[in-house]
Amino acid sequence: MVVMLSVHPSRVGDLVAPENITCDPPQPIHYYHDSFGNFCGRLIVPPGGMKLHNRATVRDSGLADAVMPDAQQIPIENLPDEIIQFLLPSRYCEIDRMMDIAWVAVRQYRRRAGRACRRFATTCITTSPLAISSRRRPRARHDVHADCHGVCRDFAHLAVTAMSFA
Repeated sequence: MVVMLSVHPSRVGDLVAPENITCDPPQPIHYYHDSFGNFCGRLIVPPGGMKLHNRATVRDSGLADAVMPDAQQIPIENLPDEIIQFLLPSRYCEIDRMMDIAWVAVRQYRRRAGRACRRFATTCITTSPLAISSRRRPRARHDVHADCHGVCRDFAHLAVTAMSFA
């Protein structure tokens, strides 16, 4: 298993105390940095499963993230080559299966794509006890959308899927 539980390297200076990542039952974790600068851990999950825990205190200003309402959308043909890899379908954002649904949701909001994508993700699914209990098993975004319930990562993945058409 590859896990990304650590504070991003850009925020390590904001840690009040060192992070403490543990496994139950204990397992050795090999750490490395991926090509995006994330601190990743590799480990073997024993039969019967395990629990992972991370404890960290991060100093933060408490201010909301900056909002850029005048941000411009760049046409796909003008994007740098190294960005295109992030627009390809993945198991998290099934663009090929969600194309018709996402396109209908965002096409009328071309100038306010971010708002349209957020609206798409937050109006098509809700958090529910069923979604929380099912988070242990991965579900395709298409299935999450069809079931109308999910967890926080499902909102994020649906928004990213919609952004592919914004």
